[in-house]
This record gives sequence, C-alpha cells and structure tokens, in this order.
Amino acid sequence: MKLKKFLANLNAFIEKNPKALELDVVTSKDEEGNGFYEVYNEPELGNFCKKEFVSKEQMSDFEIELEINAICIN
Repeated sequence: MKLKKFLANLNAFIEKNPKALELDVVTSKDEEGNGFYEVYNEPELGNFCKKEFVSKEQMSDFEIELEINAICIN
C-alpha cells in the first residue's frame, strides 16, 4: 500500500473515531492475527526488498547504492 492511501484511510478512520487519537497503536504479526506488537518507532525511509528492510541511515554500510523505496512504520 502506498503512503498516500494509508494516510487517506487513517484520516477517514480518525474522522469517524476521533477518540482513537488517544489510543496506543499496535501492528499484527501476520495477516491472520497470530500476534500483535506495539508500535514504538517513528516512520523511517529505507529500502525494502525480499522481505528485508534497510533504513536510510544503514545504507552507508553497504557497498552498493540502494534506492529508497519504502517507509517503515515500526
């Protein structure tokens, strides 16, 4: 999902549920809901490929140049 769509969905959700702004944010372990975790981190830019994420800050550790193509929200 692109950030634009995620943000539109989130804004529509908040419009319908304004008290949700005071709730904790959690993420599911998988699509089936087999576990949940609190969201601790701020969003960060990086590269996502083959189910691996490398943050923008970590990219200098790699010998090849990676394209920023994703935003990690947790």
